Amino acid sequence: MKLRTLLIILAGFSLILLLSWSAMVNQPVLMARYQLGRELTLPVYAMIGLAFLAGLALAVLTRLQYLIREWLRSLRTRRQARGSADLEDTYLQGVEAILNGQPERALGLFQSVLERDPAHRAALLKAGEVARGLGRHDEAVRLHREAERLQPDDLRPLYGLVADYEAMARVDLAREVLEKIVARHPRRPITAYRKLRQIHMGGGDWERAAEVQEEIVRLVDEKPYAREAEARYTRGIQYERGAALLKQGKARDAMAVLRKLTRDDPRFTPAWLQCGRAAERDGDSREALEFWKQGFAATGSPVFLTAIEDHLLERESPRQAIEILEALARTARKPLLPRFYLGCLFLRLEMIDEAHRQFEAVRGEAENIPVFHHYRGLALERRGMVPAAAAAFRAALERLDLPRVEYECAVCQKRTPVWVDRCEQCGEWDRIGIRLPPGGPPEEGISSAPVYTVSGR
Repeated sequence: MKLRTLLIILAGFSLILLLSWSAMVNQPVLMARYQLGRELTLPVYAMIGLAFLAGLALAVLTRLQYLIREWLRSLRTRRQARGSADLEDTYLQGVEAILNGQPERALGLFQSVLERDPAHRAALLKAGEVARGLGRHDEAVRLHREAERLQPDDLRPLYGLVADYEAMARVDLAREVLEKIVARHPRRPITAYRKLRQIHMGGGDWERAAEVQEEIVRLVDEKPYAREAEARYTRGIQYERGAALLKQGKARDAMAVLRKLTRDDPRFTPAWLQCGRAAERDGDSREALEFWKQGFAATGSPVFLTAIEDHLLERESPRQAIEILEALARTARKPLLPRFYLGCLFLRLEMIDEAHRQFEAVRGEAENIPVFHHYRGLALERRGMVPAAAAAFRAALERLDLPRVEYECAVCQKRTPVWVDRCEQCGEWDRIGIRLPPGGPPEEGISSAPVYTVSGR
């Protein structure tokens, strides 16, 4: 026996002895009658016993009430847990139905969850997405609005609303929601800013797109590739802004925007080209030509050679066009392009001998360029050198990536460069046939679909 148990037993016996001794000493007092009424009396010891029993009953009832309350709470908790588990199981069945391509069933399951728990935010969001996919746009908006009301700080319902309004072609409402996102979360809404940028770009509002782009650049990560991607967007938006000003007839304003782009990125071809067009629109032919010459020097793009040629031929100044192309050919680090374009210009002006001389001058450098052999063949043909022209055309054909036969599955239209016995996409056997051009003769084993495609397309 432990010492503690022994001490408790001794203390109990001591208490019993003490009470017994006290009862013996106070026996007259305990036997005295306690008046309860006119005729009802009880001994004092009986009253003490009744009081003890009453206290004991009160303690037992209090404990019993506590136990019953705890049992009811536990029962309620278990029921709620079972109900919550059932709800989550139904919700997961809805998600599975989406994955299995059963949107109608998924929407019904999510609605079942919401009937039992209207505040189930995950079900609201998923039901909204499915309703949008089914074309029930008003229902999708209602569900996403309810999800937003339940948790205003959650951005998912707001992005869901943006997608709903975009599906409804209500760009104005989508823009309002995006502006709400930006207002609520000014430090981290880069996705909202990007969507807002796309809306302004789609609507041709390049001024607002430029403003939004400034915020995106401010928020973008410090990673070099991310900043470079946004820098490209900035250049593109500013370019479109300048082009829009040019369309509005504000040539000088457009030129100010575009000239800044050429200074920031001298190799940005569209800005140089539009600068020349702005000067052309402003009536300054000399400045336009200067822009295009500078653009060619900075980028080496042949688009400037075409712009110079077309501009001067429209003004019936072929001699000036020839002089500029000759000058560019003399000063260019790689004179192949200006010499080739000069030859094409001579050919266009029916200056056949000069064209032939230019093509022969660059023949060694352009040997592997099919289009060069084509134009050289035209020059030779016009000079009456038919065998040499035929050889040039043959060289062009040899260097082209000629069309090739393709095969196509009659079931799923998957194309393949070689015949196979079974389609790897749909799994059907003996459904592969050659593709023929429209109007081709229907033959056994041959598809009548469009036929030959150039490799790489």
